[in-house]
Amino acid sequence: MKPVHAILLVAAFLVSGCDILHVKQYCIAGVAPKSADSTRLKSVLQSVADQSGLRERTPDPDTTNVLFYARDDYEWGVTILEAGFYGDDVYLVLNGGFGTPPAYRKARRLLSATLEAEFGSRFSVSERRVQSQ
Repeated sequence: MKPVHAILLVAAFLVSGCDILHVKQYCIAGVAPKSADSTRLKSVLQSVADQSGLRERTPDPDTTNVLFYARDDYEWGVTILEAGFYGDDVYLVLNGGFGTPPAYRKARRLLSATLEAEFGSRFSVSERRVQSQ
């Protein structure tokens, strides 16, 4: 095999081996830290995390405006759920890493349905799909 053919073959394997980085973003308007809505949101996130196999990893949830949940085993394709309060809104990011881990799929399904039921028109969602290189 000529070196040029070998290089083209390796390049084809690298390009075809790319995967999608799954990131789902949510926003809930009018949820200030330490409000009744904030308490409700934390309860919803804990329920979704429990059902999806995610565990709370927030250093001190009582003193911070950020919540963080992740899988116990930080293997390839780890699923992470973060929530941060900015002004009177809360922004959530669900990151499924590469591929579509089961925890990501379950959390995505549960979050959309539950947050929309709890917060109605104040809830919005956007999804970004980023091609890895």
